[in-house]
Amino acid sequence: MDSCPKELRIYRALLLAYPSEFRHEYGREMEELFADRLRVEAPARVWLAALGDLLTSAPREHLAILAADLRVGLRMLAKSPVVTMVALLAMAIGIGATTAVFSLVNAVLLRSFPYGDVSHLIYP
Repeated sequence: MDSCPKELRIYRALLLAYPSEFRHEYGREMEELFADRLRVEAPARVWLAALGDLLTSAPREHLAILAADLRVGLRMLAKSPVVTMVALLAMAIGIGATTAVFSLVNAVLLRSFPYGDVSHLIYP
């Protein structure tokens, strides 16, 4: 007999939707609770609750980590305004140059002429 039931392996795979810090802190408890509930409740009800929890709490955990990272990033940018301005200027120049080159390549090389037969456009 398999030491790890199929349901628990599937649930562990679903836990990968959570951030790794969250999984390391709460993953074992969540697996144990899931296994305990499978023993006493109907499997369909347990799976429905597990999927509902996954769909609501996993994105919330990812957004909480993203918000914390953004706060730290904004604090660092505010701490050194000269570096921030140089980085923004470099990005603006890079984006502008890329846009200009693409517009030129698109107009000259990629887009076809708006005429049906290009060979008749020259004068004899």
